[in-house]
Amino acid sequence: MKEKDVSKKYGKSIENLIASWDIADDLFSDLRYKSVKWLTNFDDEDIDDAFKILSKVEVVSSAKIHTTIVKLADVIRSRIGVDDLVIASLEGIGGSSGSQFLYQLQKALLLEDIVRTDKIEYIASENNKIVLIDDIVGSGGEAISTWERIKDSGSDIFYCPLFCFDEGRKNIEDSNCFTDFFPQHLIGENYRAFSEQSKYFTNNDERNRLRLLAIKHGEKLFSKYPLGYGDTQSLLAWGTTLQAPNNSLPIIWAGPRNESKGYQWNPLFERIKVKKITQKHFSNKKVDITENSSIDSTSGNDLLSQVNTAISLFKEGKIIEYRSFIFKYKIVNRLKRAAIFDRLKELAYLDIEPSLKTRYATSILNYVQSCLVLYELESGINIIHRKLKSDPILKTYNFLDKVEFLRTYAEILSALDKNELSISLVESILNDRLITNLPHNRLSHLQNTLGMLYLSTGKIEDAHELIKANYDEQQLTTNNYGKAISSTRLGIVLLDMNKEKDAIILFESAINFFKDFDIRACAWAQLYCHVTAIRLSLI
Repeated sequence: MKEKDVSKKYGKSIENLIASWDIADDLFSDLRYKSVKWLTNFDDEDIDDAFKILSKVEVVSSAKIHTTIVKLADVIRSRIGVDDLVIASLEGIGGSSGSQFLYQLQKALLLEDIVRTDKIEYIASENNKIVLIDDIVGSGGEAISTWERIKDSGSDIFYCPLFCFDEGRKNIEDSNCFTDFFPQHLIGENYRAFSEQSKYFTNNDERNRLRLLAIKHGEKLFSKYPLGYGDTQSLLAWGTTLQAPNNSLPIIWAGPRNESKGYQWNPLFERIKVKKITQKHFSNKKVDITENSSIDSTSGNDLLSQVNTAISLFKEGKIIEYRSFIFKYKIVNRLKRAAIFDRLKELAYLDIEPSLKTRYATSILNYVQSCLVLYELESGINIIHRKLKSDPILKTYNFLDKVEFLRTYAEILSALDKNELSISLVESILNDRLITNLPHNRLSHLQNTLGMLYLSTGKIEDAHELIKANYDEQQLTTNNYGKAISSTRLGIVLLDMNKEKDAIILFESAINFFKDFDIRACAWAQLYCHVTAIRLSLI
């Protein structure tokens, strides 16, 4: 069945389902598109059954993850203690969503320098008290095998998964693994999609039919475990990372960037395996970074043609189709990375008037950010003031959109030489009690903005402290784009501190990531690299 036919038949049901997942509004259209694409994986006669599986997927909200991590932090303080403590991911950095929860736990513990990202054997041999965090335990086999590798280290090792099936809890406890074991949420046999106790599918015939459908494709996606690692059969996904653990059904998360080997499949909550960055230090101390970037192969002419198509859809009054088309082809991100901000501004302006009256923030943000790059500051600030005049406290926006709107406002104020006002605005955002709910990439962007504002007002030490902390934190994530951005920002600060040799390494690493991927970001890194090289030649 074609996408348009799937969208027509299931569109409203998909929208209702996504609304129940409690995810940010700006992700809604993208998930709707991915859901439609996911259904087109199946043969026409199987799509109704596929939708039955889709309708039972449970997305654990960012708020629940945050609450769970705060609760875990309390357990660690009271039961383990934080003196000489280090925390690590059971699977290592980049291995799972568990590794992406590391920094959140560190923040909840209000401690610095306790995260370790080396191999687990090294961590166990070099530290006396270790907390291993994990996202979910199915059978417990992976945890038990990890324990076997490190049990002779002599260290106190505490295993703290956020979610744990009863079977996994029993297997771990029966194996006498770890110094202690603190699962935060226990889930039972009823969370297995196709078990006889399944809470999802209670009719035997339907359950068996859906199980065979999941196996039919699962065998080609993750042959060893077609129903999820350890035959866990989970239907859980994480709202924080928009990924699913490998315990969940492979038909949900498998794709070309993980276990799937050559089988054409459009995943819904893709579990991305990120290749480690390799750094080679040459005699001149320059760094070469190789990265398997997903570069859009669409030509510039095709991109501009798609912009024209989007404009036509809008002018025909097809607003929903216009927005869906933009999300489907990732036009905004591609225009930004190609540095075609005049067309992005044109595209965003079409939707400005309806956006000013609704909760839809994307077009306003794209327009103002384009004005900022093009240095058309009066046009940008005018749109911001129009929004604030009609909605002074931004009550139509969710928290994520409000933060991004205010951050953009701060940047344009800075461009207008109102730096102190800009700094006060960003500091007030970071002091908001809800800031802990902000996804890591958004928080990082905010911290970088404040750091560069400090730098522009001569507060070099404050800028260095903030941007260096942000750079260190980015190294704990799998977001290589964020790492390259933070490298550029830190390089700029080091340049102001007359540390040219350290700065040029960071600029060159950013250039090697950004080339052929983000023209504008690459150009900035290249500019600073040339400036640094000139300064080095004069030393």
